[in-house]
Amino acid sequence: MEYVDLSKVQEASSGGRIPAGGYICRLISVEDVPDKKYLKIEFDIAEGEHAGHYLRLFQNFKFWGGRYVRSYKDAALPFFKRFITSIEASNRGFKFDGRNEAALKGKLVGLIIGHEEYKSQSGEIKTREYVDMERSADTIRDGEFDIPEFKKLNGGDRAAKLPPGDPPPGYYADAALDDEDLPF
Repeated sequence: MEYVDLSKVQEASSGGRIPAGGYICRLISVEDVPDKKYLKIEFDIAEGEHAGHYLRLFQNFKFWGGRYVRSYKDAALPFFKRFITSIEASNRGFKFDGRNEAALKGKLVGLIIGHEEYKSQSGEIKTREYVDMERSADTIRDGEFDIPEFKKLNGGDRAAKLPPGDPPPGYYADAALDDEDLPF
């Protein structure tokens, strides 16, 4: 075998997932999908021991795991309002104008992240992350949130039952850190 110097290599963690919990995150990208009435959101962890987690994941494996969608269809407006209120409370002086999603880029928000089982395309039961809820950054800093319980699949894969490209209100279809996209 060719010599491999491992002295400066950081050992891989288990599966590339962060623990379920509350995180202060920065919105990296916010893209409107007007025909489906939702925002595609990419985020990274901005504070704490896991700061920069998704950037490192991308640099090492060309996979951005910090993603989810937030619908603004009529039935989803209460969830969308929670999203916007959480961002406004996390960024002093910021007020969303109701139409310029690009203004959300770079803003902080508290995200509560959980883990859930899902059925992979090969039929295996695997685990992924999902965004459970948004809160203000101060709520997360103060620990005033509940960590979501691990969601067992219970005989069906809710993601497999979604209509393509049209997540129902409150569902975070792109939040998953899919093990199939990771090289380990």
